[in-house]
Amino acid sequence: MTTPLTRREATEEYAAIIVGWFPTRHDAVWWGGPTVSDPLTAAWLVAQFPAGAFWVWTGQDKVIQAMAGLKAMDDGTAYLNRFAVAPAMRGQGLSVRLMTELIAIARDRGDSAMSLWVYGSNTIARRVYDRLGFKVVKQREAEEDPSGVSINMRLEFS
Repeated sequence: MTTPLTRREATEEYAAIIVGWFPTRHDAVWWGGPTVSDPLTAAWLVAQFPAGAFWVWTGQDKVIQAMAGLKAMDDGTAYLNRFAVAPAMRGQGLSVRLMTELIAIARDRGDSAMSLWVYGSNTIARRVYDRLGFKVVKQREAEEDPSGVSINMRLEFS
């Protein structure tokens, strides 16, 4: 049985909890990319909110289980950024469930595709994106990741 979750708009109140999910610099960069603040702060995350729609998912107890942001790009693509699952919820299939919801949101608002960047060493996320049909479209050198690459993936909507 899957736990019912409620999607809510992300707020400053949630930001302090979310940044706590990334206790090390490596964790923060893996999630937020090479330009993430050092140290990672709630203020940095809140400053990201105007760039798109940001949500959190909470359980019945109102505890945050996950967060994500979608930015509308000029070419009609939804850009996924800042997607994360709370440490206590990882490994339970929540990523596929929420990514499916995010894809539906993007389609419903008229986007033609979804795009994202993921580090080469983030094999768990890669499996999720591969499973959902995302395709590699390009790579960039990423000294900040052990794999040495950051991968741009894209899912075209039909």
